[in-house]
Amino acid sequence: MPVISINSNRSLYNILQRSNKIVIFFYVNWIYDNNKFEKYFIAASEEYKYSGIEFCQINGDIFTNIREIYNINVRKTPIILFIENNIIINKLIGYKPVVFNVYMYNFYNK
Repeated sequence: MPVISINSNRSLYNILQRSNKIVIFFYVNWIYDNNKFEKYFIAASEEYKYSGIEFCQINGDIFTNIREIYNINVRKTPIILFIENNIIINKLIGYKPVVFNVYMYNFYNK
């Protein structure tokens, strides 16, 4: 399943309503680690494309209201939220591709 770029509160709301499992990548363009991490996020979306997990990305500089809802500090991005049935079950802060892969495996197999 391709990565969905969230462009409004409504688009995020729609995804939260239709999907049981969602992984959200919060980023800002001015932190280099976000650009490096994006390739791992895209690879995970391809690896788990038939799993029913939705992969979304949100620019924390543009969508500050969504960032505030999830209490995201953009200086600590990349930040990944693992959401199941509208509940955050895990949160990864910072550039940690190996930990991300472990979290993805556990999220998928839960």
